[in-house]
Amino acid sequence: MYLIEFKGGLVNLNTSNQLPEFLTKKEVAELLRVSIKTINNWIKKGIIPYMRVGGPKRKRTLFRRSEIIDVEKYFSYSNNRSGGNQSDVE
Repeated sequence: MYLIEFKGGLVNLNTSNQLPEFLTKKEVAELLRVSIKTINNWIKKGIIPYMRVGGPKRKRTLFRRSEIIDVEKYFSYSNNRSGGNQSDVE
């Protein structure tokens, strides 16, 4: 079982029903335990997959849950091996 803290509670990443299909920047930042600024940097560097949705006047950046879970697992695995932290990527 793979648990993380999200919105004040523990979420099992192996259970797909506990997170919405698409996440906002704020939700992704909370899930990955980084700042929104870090998320924006990762977008610019191509580190984190995202999509832009909406009309010409108002676009939102959204992230597919399954892709963010993969990123979270990657950082957890990398940090466990190297002893570093997630902000090392910035």
